Amino acid sequence: MSTIAEIAVHLDLSERRVRELQGMNVLPKAARGQMDSDVCRVAYIRYLRDLQPEPSQPGDLDPAQERARKDRALAEQTEMKNEETRGHLVEIAAVTAQVSREYGVIRQRFMGIRGKLSDALDPKQTIRVEGEIIEALEELSDPDKFDAILVAFDKQAKHKAKQESKK
Repeated sequence: MSTIAEIAVHLDLSERRVRELQGMNVLPKAARGQMDSDVCRVAYIRYLRDLQPEPSQPGDLDPAQERARKDRALAEQTEMKNEETRGHLVEIAAVTAQVSREYGVIRQRFMGIRGKLSDALDPKQTIRVEGEIIEALEELSDPDKFDAILVAFDKQAKHKAKQESKK
């Protein structure tokens, strides 16, 4: 059997806190020096466990996290609408269609160069010019290079938007 002081040391609490816990019916009340330290330890551990919120189960939604996620999505949506209104956003499909049309015009113009120069050049030079034209057209039609152009365009647009937002 233990005293309140011994129970306090055993549970790493102050004597005052032990009395408070007895008043809250967390720890058993007993006559002076008649407290069982094992019973008090188990009662205190159960009390501490009851204070902890139950761990969330997989699939449980945390309302605060869900609210924050929703707020973040709404803020991004509003920001995109504002950027669109300012003219800083473009529709990828429209840009792709425009660039494809322009590449078609470039291809036609490049392929016409050989015919225009064939009278002024000897056959070896004509073949070399044609090879250079074909190489240039292949580079333009490479999807990886086209994606790189779009990425560069996107970076340039973002930089321009940042510059304007600082004004």
